Amino acid sequence: MMYYRRRCLTAKISAPTGWRRTTINNTFLEVIEGKSPALYWDSTYGIAMALIDAFPDKDPDEVGLHELADIVPTLQGFKDFPELVNERILIDIQIAWYEELTNE
Repeated sequence: MMYYRRRCLTAKISAPTGWRRTTINNTFLEVIEGKSPALYWDSTYGIAMALIDAFPDKDPDEVGLHELADIVPTLQGFKDFPELVNERILIDIQIAWYEELTNE
């Protein structure tokens, strides 16, 4: 299974093995075999899933926004700049994290 990663969109696809780099609409897409896509601040769902894996005992209701801003950059695969985060992004991550935990 391969992953295409674009800044705003992550989609899982079936593709031949190996590493390719291609351009679609002047946007570079990376194809990575066997690895999950890199996490950026706008990948709220991916970050929420990584938080569930990394911190299974943490309750999203008890994690404040400052603490969330400190722990997200420590996640494996996080590639964005920590100073780019804002309150709206953190709230969206916290909502996605909470919803994924309550739906399981």
